[in-house]
Amino acid sequence: MSQAGGIGSSLVMDFETTYGADPTSKAGVKLPRTKVALTRGRNLSDSATLREERNPAEPIRGFVNVEGALEVPLDVKAFGYWLKAAFGAPTTTGKGPYTHVFKVRAEQPSMVIEQGHADIGKYFKFNGCKVSSLSFSFGKGDGELTAKVGVIGSNGAVLSAPYNSGAQKASFLRLNNCQALLKEGGTVLADGTGGEVSLDMGLETDSYVLAGGGVRGNPREGILKASGSLTALFTPGAAALLDKGIAGTETSVEVIFTQGTHSLSFRFPEVLMEETTPGVDGPAGILLEVPWRGFHEDDANGSVVVATLVNDIAGY
Repeated sequence: MSQAGGIGSSLVMDFETTYGADPTSKAGVKLPRTKVALTRGRNLSDSATLREERNPAEPIRGFVNVEGALEVPLDVKAFGYWLKAAFGAPTTTGKGPYTHVFKVRAEQPSMVIEQGHADIGKYFKFNGCKVSSLSFSFGKGDGELTAKVGVIGSNGAVLSAPYNSGAQKASFLRLNNCQALLKEGGTVLADGTGGEVSLDMGLETDSYVLAGGGVRGNPREGILKASGSLTALFTPGAAALLDKGIAGTETSVEVIFTQGTHSLSFRFPEVLMEETTPGVDGPAGILLEVPWRGFHEDDANGSVVVATLVNDIAGY
């Protein structure tokens, strides 16, 4: 008897035109991933009904819950689909290379996501999926550079045939930690060693509707929260970060990954550093880690974060 294996699984994403429903014209792409933990569940609760006996009554069925997380490699091609899922379609310029600029919008698109297991003929399809969070760390060791994508959805189904058997693999060109460049205040942080970026999209999670048997309705977008941290060798130059945190001085943070003529960057135009001081763990050199929070007040971009992808793909 065959057993499903991760090596033979697939991940297909397609964008919906109507929330929670398959698009009339199915498209979708097969995306690279390292982990998939997206599930459809329905809780059972014990009944408190009394029936003149000790045997329990039938349990209570709860709402349908589609949620989970995916871990995907950071690259300069396929990752554009996750940026579109998080921010909406980009503004694209150029004639090759193309520059795709993603900014915060009032609404996020919804997706069909399918986890396929062709080796046993089972396909888990999830509708009404939206990106609820996006985070990654960089420069910390020489391991694989990946991003974590949180997802919430509306409903799901187990199928015996793929959502779209014609879905093609997305182009892929990996990024590495050594290809990162860190800027603070528009200047390269020469002693920077890494950092973290975290986006909480602020989606409602309890917008369940009775139509359809208690599935999640289209979750409204709330205030996006952008935060992270910078890590640097504790030198006189890096110590200026402490001064900005103490004084509450506005600055900017940007991380840029470059792969040949392609690149991926996340820029936070308006940032405040948290006030903090480093500890001493031993005789070795001291690292300075400074948390930060992004906001939007008057920057011309009108967005707490600006993600820019430069590659040879004409559109997403």
